[in-house]
Amino acid sequence: MIVNATNSKLEKGGGVDDAIHRACSFELTLLRLELQDHLEAFNGALPVGTVVVTPAYGDLRDHIECNNTEIGSC
Repeated sequence: MIVNATNSKLEKGGGVDDAIHRACSFELTLLRLELQDHLEAFNGALPVGTVVVTPAYGDLRDHIECNNTEIGSC
């Protein structure tokens, strides 16, 4: 299992996120584009704390969890 922090719009990032996208080939990119349609229900951005569980693609054949968290004072 891979747990990857993401932004509220599920946009592709660098570092670990980039490595995951490269390992998953085009399949994860296609899924991310499909998920963009579902963001419409949330005014274009997922609420803080939302978890998205997806199948794994490419070289990664387990599950990937994308967790949108906010760091800062409450």
